[in-house]
Amino acid sequence: MALAFDEYGRPFVILREQESKSRLRGIDAQKANIAAGVAVSRILRTSFGPKGMDKMLQSPDGDITISIYMLTVLFLQMFSHACLNMRLQDIRMPNYQANFVVGYCLVQGYGYNAYGDITILISVKGNANDGATILEQMDVDNQIGKLMVELSRSQDYEIGDGTTGVVVMAGALLEQAETLLEMGIHPIRVAEGFEISSRIAVDNLESIADKFDFSATNIEPLVQTCMTALSSKIVNRCKRSLAEIAVKAVMAVADFERRDVNLDHIKVEGKVANDGATILEQMDVDNQIGKLMVELSRSQDYEIGDGTTGVVVMAGALLEQAETLLEMGIHPIRVAEGFEISSRIAVVHLESIADKFDFSATNIEPLVQTCMTTLSSKIVNRCKSILAEIAVKAVMAVADLERRDVNLDHIKVEGKVGGKLEDTELIYGILVDKDMSHPQMPKQIQDANIAILTCPFEPPKPKTKHKVDIDTIEKFQTLRKQEQQYFDDMVQKCKDVGATLVICQWGFDDEANHLLMHRNLPAVRWVGGVELELIAIATGGRIVPRFQELTPEKLGKAGLVREKAFGTTKDRMLYIEHCANSKAVTIFIRGGNKMMIEETKRSIHDALCVARNLIRNNSIVYGGGAAEISCSIAVEAAADKYPGVEQYGIRAFADALDALPMALAENSGLSPIETLSAVKAQQIKENNHCCGIDCNDTGTNDMREQNVFDTLIGKQQQILLATQVVKMILKIDDVITPSEYG
Repeated sequence: MALAFDEYGRPFVILREQESKSRLRGIDAQKANIAAGVAVSRILRTSFGPKGMDKMLQSPDGDITISIYMLTVLFLQMFSHACLNMRLQDIRMPNYQANFVVGYCLVQGYGYNAYGDITILISVKGNANDGATILEQMDVDNQIGKLMVELSRSQDYEIGDGTTGVVVMAGALLEQAETLLEMGIHPIRVAEGFEISSRIAVDNLESIADKFDFSATNIEPLVQTCMTALSSKIVNRCKRSLAEIAVKAVMAVADFERRDVNLDHIKVEGKVANDGATILEQMDVDNQIGKLMVELSRSQDYEIGDGTTGVVVMAGALLEQAETLLEMGIHPIRVAEGFEISSRIAVVHLESIADKFDFSATNIEPLVQTCMTTLSSKIVNRCKSILAEIAVKAVMAVADLERRDVNLDHIKVEGKVGGKLEDTELIYGILVDKDMSHPQMPKQIQDANIAILTCPFEPPKPKTKHKVDIDTIEKFQTLRKQEQQYFDDMVQKCKDVGATLVICQWGFDDEANHLLMHRNLPAVRWVGGVELELIAIATGGRIVPRFQELTPEKLGKAGLVREKAFGTTKDRMLYIEHCANSKAVTIFIRGGNKMMIEETKRSIHDALCVARNLIRNNSIVYGGGAAEISCSIAVEAAADKYPGVEQYGIRAFADALDALPMALAENSGLSPIETLSAVKAQQIKENNHCCGIDCNDTGTNDMREQNVFDTLIGKQQQILLATQVVKMILKIDDVITPSEYG
């Protein structure tokens, strides 16, 4: 707190001064993130297991989520009478007994104010022994802490149990990672070790797992399993009876043939990012040159879809080299001309070392291998094979191979929190985040004829101001019959043209919904305009603006329309599959938290763009820095042919090309200078342009053997765009800001 004065001499109080912005980088940032994650984990660690401790949480509104272990009535009564007429400060007792008093007062309907007086109960919301509940109630500001909350929420949505254990496990891993980082081990190596270990642990769990048989008459194995889940809860003293109730409820609604359970039938009462364009989009950049770099990354993303990080790294390396040349007294125009000459040499050299590969609708493996290269640098790289195959199949489904063109607007990417990344699927049709308008409508429709409407199921309304006076029962009944007749006519028109499903852009009231259900006409309401267009494209239907225009020819065709529920939540989505026109597909992404979903969407976008680029031009160059090293050697050799000052710029361009493989080596935990020197020497000695940085530590530098590819047009665009922006920056010799006027 500080006292200050404004420009008129009036005093005011500064309660909290704004702190200067600080930025953590490298090992300090990683340690700070680890500390935040571990802090959240330690909160839940004491609640883990059947004897775990409970938490008491209070919201800003005064609501309290309490967790009170059952005490004997005698013990509670002993303290209750002593507390009613005195303040809590006047009670001399150990802390744990004071907690019992407070807990009992809340249970009995009492509360206490700021002075410790017993008052009426504030609010009791439930228990807080469950990990997801505790984290949901906590106010977490740190971004890494929020990731831990999302982790627990994802486990709760998909599995429903283990919400405390998953956070404790993540915290333990972070603690171990901190120790390894302090030993000087690179974070990527630590992460790879954890990834290998998780696969070993999962395989081991499958090998030691036992199966047990149960049936509708033998539910004891299920009861025993549920009792284990309840052992760590506050209700554990009644775990047997509660487990039996839960199992019987599930068995009552279970579908044994489909091995599925819809928990909605049971009623119970009582931005981390690895993508370069994404990172720069989220940054608050004030400097004008910095904004140019953001635009550079955005341009690469729009045009190619991949290489957004590399193009900025390349531009930064060129600017560093340009700074050195400017300090030597070389004119900026000469430097820019040298860079321009070098970029042309590099682009021509890339064409000379490019390979072509053949693919077809039946042989998509080359496309998959290239998309895997794109996904290797993403957070989702452990599932790169699955995601690359999905991306390629999606592109091939909408591609026009004769014209060598792909319309990515026909590929819809949806995501929902919950499940594993491996659960991501490709749907040959459309996925709509809606459900049937009435819970008793059928959840699965075979050979559906779909009426796609933009007109609402409601009586027409005059466009002018109007007033209706109803003064008798007969008039009201007449009006009601007229409204019913409107609904009847609308539904009948849909039935007459042969529609078996109605998808409407607008909503409709309960009467229309009830009538649709009784007429056995399933309906979906409040579907967005973009989704309607995709449904029309996929099913071959027409969007109908008025009921009078509805004809059988305008109906869409789909082999299967089904509603699917997810995890333990009430989330449902509508699958429209086996459509008449398969030129519209959906990639449905699952993941542990929202951050993972969004990052996977961006990664899938890059893979889709790479596959599209290869269909347009099926030339490839080899990744892992191999293309950049080969171009660096070619540009360095060509420098001797230019006797002028431009020669300095050309050699500097060759050095800048080395920045990308050096960054790859450093980020892989390798010695950057030694690794780059060895690979460059190997390329020159063997005349092999496929030698690159062995980021995955496979034991070979040959990127052809590792199947690490990049598209030729993507790599060429990267070099040309970076050079163009650097030339633009070098030609600026004065910066005039608005504040300098007047």
